[in-house]
Amino acid sequence: MSEPTEVLDTVIREVDAGRRMALCVVVATRGSAPQVPGAMVCVDEAAQISGTVGGGCVEAEIRRRAHQLLSAGWHGQAKRRHASDDHGPRAGDSERSSAGESPLRSDLGTAPGSDVPDDHGEHAGASGFGMPPDLGMVPGTLVTLDLDHDFGFDDGLICGGSMDVAISVISDPQQTRAIREAADRVRAGEAATLPLRVQTSAGLAEYRINLEVPPKLVIAGGGHIGLALATMMVPLGFHMSVIDDRSEFASAERFPPPINPVVGDIAKTLADWPIDSNTYVAIVTRGHKHDEQALAAVLDSPAKYIGMIGSRRKIKVVFDDLRHKGAAQAQLDRVHSPIGLDIKAVTPEEIAVSIAAELISIRRAEYRKTVEGPIPVAGEAI
Repeated sequence: MSEPTEVLDTVIREVDAGRRMALCVVVATRGSAPQVPGAMVCVDEAAQISGTVGGGCVEAEIRRRAHQLLSAGWHGQAKRRHASDDHGPRAGDSERSSAGESPLRSDLGTAPGSDVPDDHGEHAGASGFGMPPDLGMVPGTLVTLDLDHDFGFDDGLICGGSMDVAISVISDPQQTRAIREAADRVRAGEAATLPLRVQTSAGLAEYRINLEVPPKLVIAGGGHIGLALATMMVPLGFHMSVIDDRSEFASAERFPPPINPVVGDIAKTLADWPIDSNTYVAIVTRGHKHDEQALAAVLDSPAKYIGMIGSRRKIKVVFDDLRHKGAAQAQLDRVHSPIGLDIKAVTPEEIAVSIAAELISIRRAEYRKTVEGPIPVAGEAI
């Protein structure tokens, strides 16, 4: 799954190259839905998609709507469907679609009282349709997908919920200013907010997308389990580093980019590592001596997660020794050991799956409000 910054970087790169893009962000869900607020994709003029907002017919419909807006050109000259053609917009919605129909139905978002989307003007500039110059993007369209149509289990969804998706067409590099700033902040390890404005039937509204800083996983030990775990965690959105004191087990050939292999004394390297509250540490070295030294190096750190591999007997021996050396019980209590969820794993790959599952459970345990809004824009009805 693509991280939001990957989607945003794709938008920036394509727009800089002179190709228009549509950024599509889930801004609200009600009931059961295939994705959560904050999920995003981008669609290019060839209808190619990057990222995910749930896959299946939902993603196909969003891609279709985004490509329709792109194909309509800067002026958005695509006709809106009327209530006589389908069920039409409900009060407070800009456009709706039943995500189980074939083809799926939805109206193009329009300004109140208009039959076509607002004409932003070919030379609207970075501030666009009433935009303050510090925001950049022209207001987008709000699409509402109803997921309650049982057209067919193969083609439709019967989740029973609904999703609101903001679709913004971006044509000029000046319009990517807010996107660039948000992506740069996330890459620098800082939380960021991306403002998106949409024109709804009730007026101009703003949604604020709170972008998560990707978690960092440091693996102590580049052996079989370390290799399987590092490879597995990259597509799960973790920034990966692997430490081993043997060069052949921490090489770029064994751990190619984006994994960061580090050769050095494991305990010393961990002690000097910039561990923060967004750092996860998995200790899977080649022996209990190295495991104990690695654990001692991070016990007092602010790491979000510390896990150590080992049998229950080994864990008792290591913990008893660390207590004898002055470790507090509270420090030892926060260590996940045996590491990973208990799924009766045997092979290195299975053990890596159990660790990955535990890391995901820790990462997703805390509720994050990823989207705020809709917030009325000053001077506009909503």
